[in-house]
Amino acid sequence: MKQGKLGFTLVEVSLFLAISGLLFFAITLGVQNSIYQQRKNDSVQSFIEFLRGVYDEVLNVQNDTENGGRSENAIYGKLVVFGENANLAGTKANQNEIFTYSVVGRIGDVEGGQTLKMLKDLGVNVVAQTGDKKTLAGFADSYEPKWSAQIETTDHQQFKGMLLIVRHPNSGAVNTYFNGNVVQINEALQTGTVSILNDSNMNGYQIKNVDFCVNSDPGNKNILRSDVRLLANAKNASGVELMTDEESVCK
Repeated sequence: MKQGKLGFTLVEVSLFLAISGLLFFAITLGVQNSIYQQRKNDSVQSFIEFLRGVYDEVLNVQNDTENGGRSENAIYGKLVVFGENANLAGTKANQNEIFTYSVVGRIGDVEGGQTLKMLKDLGVNVVAQTGDKKTLAGFADSYEPKWSAQIETTDHQQFKGMLLIVRHPNSGAVNTYFNGNVVQINEALQTGTVSILNDSNMNGYQIKNVDFCVNSDPGNKNILRSDVRLLANAKNASGVELMTDEESVCK
């Protein structure tokens, strides 16, 4: 009887290795895509929760009534700043850092009218000055998007500007304003003066839709970025929406 051959031919081994390689590549690619998609979802949802959290803080602010008395000042809302050069410690800020400050002003009666004009008359600011010393007028915090995601404009530039989310001094209704300029708050704490509402910057605040393009893979121009839109004059957390790919302006 003729003995059968043992082992595999070179062709069979090559075919096995090729198929194994393709399977390994497909599995690895699938895992990488899954991780990338999860990181993208995390960074987008984290940013949405951050913005919505600011509205929650504005609506549920705790003004100081310590010792049973009435404070002379009240917290009227929040200022959110994108693109500051310095952080809360006064050193260089990370490009992705976003800063939030309490907007504090006097308690008092002012004539009815436009919200910003009334707040200006109440001297609202985020920086208080006592003699030669400047300090934050209220609470301040910073936030960075997850996984080093970047918040960009529609033309792939770093997003810079300010959101002023404040309550009307009389009615308590929340108003949202966007200003494309950046007041360098933390630099001003070290040198110079600062006012978030003065004659030179009052006209910079607008009521408009604001699109934040969340780039979960910075440097990749081919990536489809996520569009988180803040609706014009949003009054609560529901004014922050994630746009569908068809609605997105973040190409």
